[in-house]
Amino acid sequence: MKKLLAVLIAVSLLLSACAIKPQTEVEQPQEKTDTSENKEDAKVQKQDEEVEPVEKVEEEIPLPESELILWHSFSDDLQTELERLVEVYNNSDRGIKVKTVKQEASNLKAATDAAHKGEVDLLIAFPFEITKENTESFINLDEYINHEKIGLPDFDKILSGNLSKEGMELGGRYMIPIVKTGELIYYNKTIFDSMGIQSPTTWDELAQVSERILNEKGIAGFAAESSSELADLIISQYGDDVYRKDDFSLIQPKIIEAMIKLQNSYNLGSFKAPAEEGSLIGTFESGQLAMYMTSSYYSLFLNPEEMEFEVGYTPLPQNPEKPFQPLIGPSIGILKSDESRQRAAFDFIKYFISEQSNIEFVKKYHGISPFNYGGNTAYSEYLNANPSMKVLSGTMKDAGSIPAVKGIIEARSHLKDIVNRIAAGEAVEDVLNSVGMEINGILKK
Repeated sequence: MKKLLAVLIAVSLLLSACAIKPQTEVEQPQEKTDTSENKEDAKVQKQDEEVEPVEKVEEEIPLPESELILWHSFSDDLQTELERLVEVYNNSDRGIKVKTVKQEASNLKAATDAAHKGEVDLLIAFPFEITKENTESFINLDEYINHEKIGLPDFDKILSGNLSKEGMELGGRYMIPIVKTGELIYYNKTIFDSMGIQSPTTWDELAQVSERILNEKGIAGFAAESSSELADLIISQYGDDVYRKDDFSLIQPKIIEAMIKLQNSYNLGSFKAPAEEGSLIGTFESGQLAMYMTSSYYSLFLNPEEMEFEVGYTPLPQNPEKPFQPLIGPSIGILKSDESRQRAAFDFIKYFISEQSNIEFVKKYHGISPFNYGGNTAYSEYLNANPSMKVLSGTMKDAGSIPAVKGIIEARSHLKDIVNRIAAGEAVEDVLNSVGMEINGILKK
């Protein structure tokens, strides 16, 4: 069971007017009748009860001649929820219809090929899948976001943290985020309370607390589920835009210093080296590890009532000079076709990311909203009932994402070698140099 759980968590890591308006009432065409004002009011009220409200298009647009096709790779509850939201939209009498088509996996090449044949209009995928090499198949959404009449004014202000910059290295916004998940630290609150210590917020505090726990309790203070995520976190916080430079290099003074400190903690035994196979979830749950860095999805499988200690939740450690909270999650984009279909597709996106629709989907996804919808009562109740999500949502001001660079997924898979080799005692600069050269070669293919 523990091994299966580790696999599930690993998969989840790989696979997020003047504002975006909440859904408002559908404005139905007004017919000239001789009925009284009271009867007309009753008619409008009945319409509102029958159809969930959808934001009205602000400019007349030509309607597409056939239904829009939305590709996705969701399954089970997520597929059901997506189809429900689409049905609400289709029933809104807007004259625009959307059909969902499930793919076995996100396949960008298949989507672009299908778009050229007019077989797909909207795609839900991870934003880093769209790179400069395939943007020609997608529309730059800024054209519609900034449109005077049908756009989304102040869109960047509604997106949380730095998510407004997600994918902008492409020269525009080709995808809009839907939902995000990320990593945090689960910790043994019983031990922390007994020692009178607070959860660490910086890397130096993490090292100090872990060493104290080792000395007083005889167990390792910290471990990470994913070596790749741990390495990427340190590189992102201490490096200088390493993925976006012409020559990828990890030989930077601050990265070297941070990695040396990491190695010192491994040498002391206050940090536990990553498991060669499986995970260290069992070690944490048995009380032999005080802090565990892993996905927010872990909370879905965690049963605090069956554990012998109280579990606490805290954000990832930060470099105070350059805080960074990596988040991952699917986004939605529009493939090129004719203006009628593109505008209709954008109208659906406006509905899909509106406050009510987005929060309902986020709750099914067990993630957090990329938008500033914290004032919504239903969303606040959801966060309060899910401690891991509440902690994660509190990090949105430092939110960042995987850069949209060709080869980035293959490149990041090599980052695990940094932590594994450093934990094994290899010289830090030698490790950073060799792994950096491998990644540089991948990014330059």
